Amino acid sequence: MMGRLPLAVSLLALSCGDDDAAILGEVSIEPEGPVAACSPLTVHIALEAMARYTISADGSVLAAGFAYPGERDVVIEDLPGPRDPSGRSTLSVSAVGIGGRPERRDFSIPRADDSAPHANAGPSRRAQAGAAVQLDGSASRDPDGDDLGFSWTVVDGDATLAGADGPRPTVTLGSAGSAVVELIVDDGRGGKGIDRVVIRAGDAGAAPEFDDPSEEVVLEAIPGETVEVDVRASSPGSDAPAPRYRFAQATGPAATITQDGSVATIVAPENEGLVAIEAVADNGHDEVRKRISILVGPATVADEPPVPVASAPTSAAVFSAVMLDGSSSTDPEGVELGFLWTVEEAPAGSVLGPSVIPANGTPAAAQARVVLDRVGEYRFRLRAVDGVGPSPAAADVTVTATASMDRTAVDGAVGDIALSEDGEALVTLDGSVVLVGRTGQTELVSQDTAGGVAYSIGRSSFYFGTSEPGAPATIVAFDPVSSEFARQTLPLDLGEDPPTTVNEIGIDPSADNQGDLFLATNAGFVILDVGLTSEAEPIGRPVEIGGEAVHRPPTYNDEGEAALTALDVRGPIDDAITRVFFGNGFWLTVLEQPASGNFTAKPVDPFADGTADPVSAIAVSETDELAMLDGRGLVWMRGDAGADCLLSSGSSRRCPAPASDRCARALSAPPPTDVAALADDPAGTFWIASSDGVRLFDPRMGTFLLLGADEGLDGATAVDALGGRLAVGREGSAEGEVVILELEEP
Repeated sequence: MMGRLPLAVSLLALSCGDDDAAILGEVSIEPEGPVAACSPLTVHIALEAMARYTISADGSVLAAGFAYPGERDVVIEDLPGPRDPSGRSTLSVSAVGIGGRPERRDFSIPRADDSAPHANAGPSRRAQAGAAVQLDGSASRDPDGDDLGFSWTVVDGDATLAGADGPRPTVTLGSAGSAVVELIVDDGRGGKGIDRVVIRAGDAGAAPEFDDPSEEVVLEAIPGETVEVDVRASSPGSDAPAPRYRFAQATGPAATITQDGSVATIVAPENEGLVAIEAVADNGHDEVRKRISILVGPATVADEPPVPVASAPTSAAVFSAVMLDGSSSTDPEGVELGFLWTVEEAPAGSVLGPSVIPANGTPAAAQARVVLDRVGEYRFRLRAVDGVGPSPAAADVTVTATASMDRTAVDGAVGDIALSEDGEALVTLDGSVVLVGRTGQTELVSQDTAGGVAYSIGRSSFYFGTSEPGAPATIVAFDPVSSEFARQTLPLDLGEDPPTTVNEIGIDPSADNQGDLFLATNAGFVILDVGLTSEAEPIGRPVEIGGEAVHRPPTYNDEGEAALTALDVRGPIDDAITRVFFGNGFWLTVLEQPASGNFTAKPVDPFADGTADPVSAIAVSETDELAMLDGRGLVWMRGDAGADCLLSSGSSRRCPAPASDRCARALSAPPPTDVAALADDPAGTFWIASSDGVRLFDPRMGTFLLLGADEGLDGATAVDALGGRLAVGREGSAEGEVVILELEEP
């Protein structure tokens, strides 16, 4: 069915700057030759726009920062050993603009000759004589990524070892006193590392516990800035000794560390990069460790943070588009702001959150448009970034999605449905046609067997087809405003072999005043001129295809069948061409008619594989997107350019090669099951009626939004949309039900 729904459905935020402009300029690395493990190198980065950059090696982050456009050198003091067996490291430099569009450059770095491994025998331990204690050398590492061999030896004291050739042996003290155990690690290429651990006699006791249980403290600093970290810990038990603390830098540009008990005062290095410091708390029985990571970024000027102001409607109808607006945000220094909208909370089952709202490349980044796909409360967060301060300021706004539904029971299963601009729905049942009003009243329109319904905005009239055994089919047109249904009867008596059944009716949404109906019938394709006034004489006229006057298209199957099962209309395209998409039991065909001239027929093989499947439903939008239901499942295409995705509920779901991003996203979502009907809207999206509910499908984003059993819309058999309303025919508890939803609040 054709429908007009003034509703934008892409989940969009607006990004800062030209979406096509590059962010990451020239990137180079010194030295250019082989680099030894744990050796420094310099990365030269040129940024074309304000961005956050990250430098990583083989997946480990080495440095990161937020910077203005320009050039900078970042020194990596300690390049880890390679993970690749070839002995090369992959260094990645990436940058992300405020709008969220990433760019990345990868460099393959040859490594120098073998570097010695680093042995780590673990912390000192306490144990009773005769009790076994497990040692741990698993923190040992090789800068070149070589596999290590382990050898443990008691070099002092009375003790025995078990499992001395593995990373975690056990040691047993033979008498009171202490023992020293030595660990030697071997990389198999001549490189060795040595470390020792002391085991003292006495109660093992319990390890101290940090007041902050997190394994890592993450801080940001500018070069030369002083930061303090407190890693206070306590020992379990009232008589347990208090922990002692020590701090040591592990990796990164050299920082200055001074200590006062559990507090470390750290002066950030002048070079940008990631500084890693290990904090140890030792109570004499055991010790615990915590990592301190300091991200040293570019120097900034004094700055007052932005003042974000987030606004949105307090409530909106479900499935409606809501504008999130941060344009009232300000910056005390008058700096131009960048923005990021995120979904912090959303109702269960929503595809929105929690997530970042994707950017669409429009410079006015303060605004974002989202579609509320479930009933309930949403919380959105706006972050305003001035590019000067280290962190963006944030503000939240809450929107509640509501649902307004009018339900009307009908005597029979709903076969097809059309919605008028006044909110009335015409439905075909088994052997009758009924008009359902907005307040739930029903009026019988016809007791004939009917097929295909449509509504013309230009003529404010409904149309449906009726049939009687042995007689040509008839089109009935009536005006629902008249209490007596002012109607016309339009017989399809077109000569030899006339149509006896109408399966689908299409109306060109851009040419309502042309007076043409496009019909899919059991005898082929028919154009019907219904006139512009109620007094006009209806005239069925043949379709001219390639200069030959016929009222049905050429056949495309061996059986010679011409019955059409589905149809929709798109046009005019470029003010010149009208396209009619129709399907028979075997194929999809496109008819094109210039502003003056005959129709030309073009068969379409959606997957270019020579297969043909029965087509049962077609919907084509004004943005030239097409959704089709055939024997394989739900297929969507760009016009007649070939299939972009097959969304069946079975194993045949697939994308053509190469797969598009939107097809991959669509395949990752639960597919609709038992699809019964399709409808389109001018925004380029589609409505899908299926056994699990009604979906709004955005083919550009590859996303589904569902109203299902929770909203009482499961068992949907028909759907149409027009004027901010949605009409759904569904299987009710007894016979059938028609549901009218208000998609936009009054």
